[in-house]
Amino acid sequence: MISALTTLGNPDMFATALGLFALWLWVLGFSRTTVALLGGLAIVALATIALKAMVATPGSTLWPDGTLISQYFPSGHAALATGIYGSLSILLAGGSGGAWRYAPVGALALSIAIAAGRVITRMHPIGDAFFGVILGLASPMTTYVGMIRELRPLPGAFHILLVFAAALATGLILPIPVHEWVQW
Repeated sequence: MISALTTLGNPDMFATALGLFALWLWVLGFSRTTVALLGGLAIVALATIALKAMVATPGSTLWPDGTLISQYFPSGHAALATGIYGSLSILLAGGSGGAWRYAPVGALALSIAIAAGRVITRMHPIGDAFFGVILGLASPMTTYVGMIRELRPLPGAFHILLVFAAALATGLILPIPVHEWVQW
């Protein structure tokens, strides 16, 4: 179960899903939102890669119980999950309002669960996962700025969620192997 949860933060899956979702937004004419979404996620991804290059301690260290783990600060899974699900929640809240305005709370809870999964599976210590979540918050903020600058309203939340779910399912089936290019 924990392993399945951390899959929701997999960069390989996100590469496919994000490409399809951004393409859909662009085709509908929401260029400001698309650029802000991709720009925010690029900021998160590049900051994560830069921090890993500067701070990561390649190899392994010990957990208090003696188990060896990798120490790659910060958690890229947590950062990307927070960025993507947070940005999606901003679009859901902006697309329909009402009860959807609470979507960012749910997205943050999901991101924290994914980060906790990385800790529980001993892929990262808690500080790596926590900082990944904090770093990922940059993307929803930029998505919000792009969304409020759109000239027309976004599609409804159900439509946005349906397209994102289809893109995510495609990402699970046909992931782009970014792990081969970048160590998250």
